[in-house]
Amino acid sequence: ECVKAAADDEESSQELINEAVNLLVKSK
Repeated sequence: ECVKAAADDEESSQELINEAVNLLVKSK
């Protein structure tokens, strides 16, 4: 469900991915 919504809005999903990557980098 959420994945479909994110796939519909590529820009939003891209921003969420960037945020997740930033968190992963900070946790390391």
